[in-house]
Amino acid sequence: MTITEETKKLAGSIVAIAVVIGLCFGVYFHFQKTFAPMAIAEELKQFKQDYQYDRLDNIREKTQQRIWTIKERFGEKPQDEGQKKNLNELEYKMKQLDEQIKKLEKK
Repeated sequence: MTITEETKKLAGSIVAIAVVIGLCFGVYFHFQKTFAPMAIAEELKQFKQDYQYDRLDNIREKTQQRIWTIKERFGEKPQDEGQKKNLNELEYKMKQLDEQIKKLEKK
C-alpha cells in the first residue's frame, strides 16, 4: 500500500487543524486560570459592600423607628432623664450610621 501525495497533504491538514484547536483551547484555559480569580474577587468585594450597606441600612431603619416611638410616647423633648439619655444616644447612633452609609455610597 502506498501513500499518495494527496493523502499526505490531507494528514498534514488534519494535524495542523488539531494543533490550532489545541492551541486555542490552551490559550483559553490559560486566560481563564489567570483572569477568572480577579473577576471573582471583584464580584466578592461588591457583594460584601452591598451586604454591609444593606445591614447598616436595616440598623438605621430600626434605630429611626425607636426614635419615633420614644418621641411619640414622651414628646419631642422627654422630661424623664432616662428617656432623654436614650433618645440622645439613638440620635448620635443615627448620625454615625448616616456617616457610615455615606462612606459606602461613595465607594
